[in-house]
Amino acid sequence: MPIRSRVKVLLAERNLDRTRSGEELISVRRLSRETGITHSALVKLVNNQSERVDFETLDKLMRFFETTDIRDILEYTPAE
Repeated sequence: MPIRSRVKVLLAERNLDRTRSGEELISVRRLSRETGITHSALVKLVNNQSERVDFETLDKLMRFFETTDIRDILEYTPAE
């Protein structure tokens, strides 16, 4: 699929920062609790198994990861 989620990458980057500062890591389950996005929807996003993403879900992820650029959440690679 030409559109892929970057949620796994964002979580890894966030957790690297948290490890350095001695903070507790953020799991997919915790991300679910803090954003209100269902655990199953997040697992699909993390594993790039989602066929669609709601605007509300994108909004919640963008707020959580403190970004205004959709390319931080999703990446598009055209098929050759």
